Amino acid sequence: MKRVGIIFAIIILNVLGVLFFIKFNPFTRTVLKLDAPSVEHKTVTKQVKLGKDVWESNKCMDCHELLGEGSVIASDLSKISKTKEDAYIREALLTKEKCKTKANLDDKEIEELLSFFEWVGDINLNGFE
Repeated sequence: MKRVGIIFAIIILNVLGVLFFIKFNPFTRTVLKLDAPSVEHKTVTKQVKLGKDVWESNKCMDCHELLGEGSVIASDLSKISKTKEDAYIREALLTKEKCKTKANLDDKEIEELLSFFEWVGDINLNGFE
């Protein structure tokens, strides 16, 4: 029984040592950005929700990735609103050579999708971009 107590104490001390190392190691703090300021995100509007519905109903994740979820067949669209103009995205959605989907999006759906992309693009990924 005494041996079990000693083993338990050793395990607890090792766990505490690892946690202390992670918390106070300067390398870990830099890599994981544990001191990154918390940023409040923009409110989800009705337009953003409708854009998410367009994204899901057209199965865009069958080809594209968004925030680490989806497929890698086509480009990651997590930050598309930050790297491309709305006109380019609109054209890509309407041009079958760029977007292979069978979806026939109308102007309203495209605007909703653009709002969704803008909202997603504003998410602070803490350096995991």
